[in-house]
Amino acid sequence: MLVALCISGYELTTTPFLKYTLAIVLPTVVIILWSIWAAPKAKRRLRFPMLSVFKIVLFFITAALLFITGHRVAAIIFGAVAYFNEINKPVIK
Repeated sequence: MLVALCISGYELTTTPFLKYTLAIVLPTVVIILWSIWAAPKAKRRLRFPMLSVFKIVLFFITAALLFITGHRVAAIIFGAVAYFNEINKPVIK
């Protein structure tokens, strides 16, 4: 996901400053959000169903950015694998 966000951030604009800024900022924001709400040892870790929704939303945004930047096949494969991986996990209470 992080590599896909770097690539998408870089290709979203033509301005050199924004290319590098987005390539760094997008994955950094996801790392921060993941460490707060999705990391296994996070103090504020979301519980099941919201954790799954959070993960699916992050992966969907990444797939959408890939699609927008012209990597359509990669976006579809990435989104499908991420979605099916998340919905096929057993529910642990």
